Amino acid sequence: MDHRESFGRTLFEVKDDDPDQAQVDAMKSAKMLIYEGLRTALPKVTFGRIGVLVDERYGQDVIDAVKGSTDPMVLAVPVEASGHDWFTLEWGDRWLEHIESVKPDYAKVLIRDNPGFDAAQRDAQLASLAQVGAGLRTVGVPLLYELLVPATDAQLAQAGHDAGAYDRDIRPGLVVQVIADNQAHGVEPALWKVEGLETVEAAQQVAAQAKAGGRAAELIVLGRDAPAERLDHWLKVASQVDAFVGFAIGRSIWEDVVSRYEAFGASESAAVNARREIADRYLGFVAHWKP
Repeated sequence: MDHRESFGRTLFEVKDDDPDQAQVDAMKSAKMLIYEGLRTALPKVTFGRIGVLVDERYGQDVIDAVKGSTDPMVLAVPVEASGHDWFTLEWGDRWLEHIESVKPDYAKVLIRDNPGFDAAQRDAQLASLAQVGAGLRTVGVPLLYELLVPATDAQLAQAGHDAGAYDRDIRPGLVVQVIADNQAHGVEPALWKVEGLETVEAAQQVAAQAKAGGRAAELIVLGRDAPAERLDHWLKVASQVDAFVGFAIGRSIWEDVVSRYEAFGASESAAVNARREIADRYLGFVAHWKP
């Protein structure tokens, strides 16, 4: 739930990523509601670890709650600015100070990349990511790398303008290439967070590159706001590949729940229902994952 620009735009009518104080307060409250839903699920998670990915801008209260809790939760925070096509640091030159202050279990970057993108911009992005990785190593915080590989126009045409065909037939090879390019630039995440893959063979292909050269990197599946049925399939595929150790699903669990909660006036009775629904949805995805 580290969404910022899109969180405000889609759920709270924020324009140009410039919320007023009432919108800020509502977003902070909604993030806490999501966290409370996750905590509601915690007693029923009988294997693995629950993780919270949340931003400082609207989720500082959640960060404080996770760090002050005795619950066995993993905390990750983003360092990238929200709503940018190319990697930009949220806090500029002070980004590492924020990581040292929060002391999360992981620092996360969200990256859009594709070997078909502009070569000069790709090189600049990879160089920036290498600097971030080096900085994180100095403070002992592992890197969580969330990778989106959107199709170029040419690639989508190659897939017959079928997004499903692109995901199935073209994207896996591109993901492998982007991971290799990052590795060649010295970018070494502890966790790769990748879009779901349609076949076990594709998941094995991506995992093999992530672990190339004896690397200890592991992988998790991201949600991409996909329908539950698609997510269930992605989780079943990934759970059959040892290098995939879990998932990070956000909007598919809570987006429409938060929307209804706000529509019902953010009352306590609405909050009770929202927490329960968030917990149930999360547990539904857990049930599709095999330890």
